[in-house]
Amino acid sequence: MPSSYEDHRRVQTAVIGDKKSDIAIILPMAAAELARWRKQHPNYTYWCGILLGGCGEPLTDRLYHSKVCHFAHHPHHQCNRTANGEDSADHLFVKRAVHQWLDSQRLRGGVQLRSIGQGPGDALDVDVRDTDRRLRFQLSHVEHADWRRIARELDGDDADSVDWVFGMQSMPPHELLDRDGYTFRIRFDTQGAARCPYIGTQRLSGVIEWTPFEECRLTPEGLRTPTVEAILAERRPSASPPPGLRAEPLPVVAKARARSRDELVGDLRQALELDARWRTRPTWRRLAHTVNMDLAQYNSSELRDLLIDVDRQADKDEPVLSALLQAEDGDPLPYLGSITYSLGLGNPGSSPVIKR
Repeated sequence: MPSSYEDHRRVQTAVIGDKKSDIAIILPMAAAELARWRKQHPNYTYWCGILLGGCGEPLTDRLYHSKVCHFAHHPHHQCNRTANGEDSADHLFVKRAVHQWLDSQRLRGGVQLRSIGQGPGDALDVDVRDTDRRLRFQLSHVEHADWRRIARELDGDDADSVDWVFGMQSMPPHELLDRDGYTFRIRFDTQGAARCPYIGTQRLSGVIEWTPFEECRLTPEGLRTPTVEAILAERRPSASPPPGLRAEPLPVVAKARARSRDELVGDLRQALELDARWRTRPTWRRLAHTVNMDLAQYNSSELRDLLIDVDRQADKDEPVLSALLQAEDGDPLPYLGSITYSLGLGNPGSSPVIKR
């Protein structure tokens, strides 16, 4: 087994220019490729950059014919950098790609690297001022409890304004999959001396469909890939329901209209049946948007009574649609037990019971 001293010398990534630079490079591994690179860039200097978690000292490129080429520190230098591999500069490559992507869409935004305790490559935040959108690229693994805390800090009062993009070593939180019916992943392909990002759209089934990052779009409603567009098209009320779905899709309403309580209950039920069809869990805010009505005028007791009426329309053996609704923090509604009790179904005592 190689010693730690040898591991520290076998470095595949560096930054160009100085120790504070964010211009990353992967050293070509083949001797012929590195020889061409040297001729093309004779004045480049390489550094064990601070933004790589490195020591900030200069590196030299080592050309070998019998083994992989790599960067190396000067002899007898000790460095405590822990990430040296091909993926150790991915946060810098995505930072550069984001700047180019924003420019291509004529958007203005700030791009900041974030550490959550593991290193400078933990995460990257993009604040897009032109659309009031934010993106979080969560590149390092984070436990679910920590993610919920970070999400609360990042989202503030408007969780729907943040698009999360997760690295392949992390499992996307179920809250996002339940809420949207999809979530975003990111992977990198090595092309020459760079790593090019691809955005994956993960469906509820777990299937991931990949799109080059430069082909993604940012809209006022969020990050869009061809797969997201297809999912949203499938979920539009005009789409044909699958066999066995009892309710007709909810029509699109151009503007809010006055309606009776019975009409509102019917609209809410149709909207929840559509959510059930696509296995999504809405919040009251999303449900209000779907039925095109300001539900903020109702207090918690009145909202609870509306849901009781929604589920009283169902046949005896049909699922409780009220259980689909979730609070803004992803938890079940605090009065769900009161709803099921009023329906004669008892009070659910655990999350598995609620899910069933």
